[in-house]
Amino acid sequence: MVGKMKFLQITMLDGSKYEVPANLIAEDRARYYGREDPEPDFETTYQKELAYTLEEDYELCDWAANNMNWAEVEPFSVRIADPPPPNLQEGWNNGEKKVISRPGELCKAKGPSGREPCVLPRGHESAHCNGELCSWLR
Repeated sequence: MVGKMKFLQITMLDGSKYEVPANLIAEDRARYYGREDPEPDFETTYQKELAYTLEEDYELCDWAANNMNWAEVEPFSVRIADPPPPNLQEGWNNGEKKVISRPGELCKAKGPSGREPCVLPRGHESAHCNGELCSWLR
């Protein structure tokens, strides 16, 4: 019969999600206390601390965050969700903005729809510009 395993699930700052086996973290904590406080011996303390850490979610999370590094658990982690795509509208509304000046001018021709100015990247030549380089981004 297959038992249930516990995992620490973490959402990274970019929104991606990972799972790390809880046993990995609990074993790290149990080894530490087994060496630091071997009462009556290493194995007894190790087993007691292992069971305690697997039962107490707070201890598991606290030990992982304050006593382990990502490099230690990454090889055992599983990415369960990719970061969400960026919300460009949110960025447009709330992103850092600054006004800058560049040499050049807008091409006097109209863009593809005939309404907006032709704004072409540096190096782009267009038939409606008579083969002359649009200078806005030069």
